Amino acid sequence: MTVFYLTLLSVYIFSLIARIVRENHKNLAWIFVVIVILILTLVSGLRSGIGDTYMYEHLYSLIVPDFNSDGYEPGFILLLKGLKYISDESIFMLLVTSAIINMLNIISLYIFTEDGYFEIAVFLYIASGYYTTTMNGLRQSLAASFIFLATIFIIKKKFILYLTTIVLMITIHNSAFIMIPIYFISKQKVWTKRTNILYAIMLLGLLFYDPLMGLLGDSKYGGYADSTEGGANIIRIIIFMIPIILAYMKRDIITEKWKEGNIFVNMSILCGVIMLFSAFNWIFARFGIYFQLYNFVFFSFILKNGFKGKEKRLIYFLLILFYLMFFYYE
Repeated sequence: MTVFYLTLLSVYIFSLIARIVRENHKNLAWIFVVIVILILTLVSGLRSGIGDTYMYEHLYSLIVPDFNSDGYEPGFILLLKGLKYISDESIFMLLVTSAIINMLNIISLYIFTEDGYFEIAVFLYIASGYYTTTMNGLRQSLAASFIFLATIFIIKKKFILYLTTIVLMITIHNSAFIMIPIYFISKQKVWTKRTNILYAIMLLGLLFYDPLMGLLGDSKYGGYADSTEGGANIIRIIIFMIPIILAYMKRDIITEKWKEGNIFVNMSILCGVIMLFSAFNWIFARFGIYFQLYNFVFFSFILKNGFKGKEKRLIYFLLILFYLMFFYYE
């Protein structure tokens, strides 16, 4: 754990410097962003014994030109074949995939937190447990990193480019299909009658959980209905409700100051809804991988723009303290 604490401290410092420098020297700030990416990549790429790492190392050792994917998505197998052509060492595969995931995520956070605290977004990226999740759910995190960057296409209303990204990511992890309708949902003005009805309908699904899972039948995801591993930790679920509460409390400020606020708030609400479902079955928390990154951007913005003076400083440090405690607990 010492490595993770040192990683958290170092990337927070370099992210803070990047945010401060960006105000007057945007090009110079990228140097510190790159340092953050390198630290995260090396720690993740040199890992061992975390989550499904062994499984991916074993899979990589089996890769040959005529390898049968055996249930793995073709795009992911194609990526492994390309890496295997360069090197047989599994550490090479871990380093490359870690570089892709962390580079895309950190660059996206840097872009989307232009009006917020970049260092807070990066701090939460680690302290929330998302960073370690990328070492466990490698395929899904890889897909999520590309989709998160593709938020640019939602902002610029480039549906074809967004859809193309999703289709490609389905070949990495087929759960990415759930992000197709998200393009239209995320663009809706939040806290209106339309969005309130939409989220109310989603929440009704909590009352009809068993029938809904039954509709999945014998599909790949239907098997999770019989899972006996229980739901997600209640503390995690509560944490995911905080952005929604803050978004409602500060809705006027978000509307006034955040041009892309609807997108990120809607994503945070969707993340919260998914985590409520995870109370019944942990597998729903895996879908949260696609949405949790938006929470980091939200916190970054709301801390900078939603509070003033001593109140801002107090909440800033309380957030860090609270998530440090959560990180230790996790």
